[in-house]
Amino acid sequence: KLHQDIPNSILHMIPDCGHVPHIEKPNAVASLILDFVCKKGTWKLIPLFFLKLLIVLCHISVVMGYE
Repeated sequence: KLHQDIPNSILHMIPDCGHVPHIEKPNAVASLILDFVCKKGTWKLIPLFFLKLLIVLCHISVVMGYE
């Protein structure tokens, strides 16, 4: 319902995921964030530090076997 009430909102369903997608499926969440940032051109508004941090966190989750 919330998605329907917010104009121009985007809803992504992540398969086999519960209420904490950033913990359960960090790579999927990171990928969705990066896709959004790159496609919408909003990367210009986000400090490079945060984009690098997102990439590092994604890598750490893979190394530790979270996804």
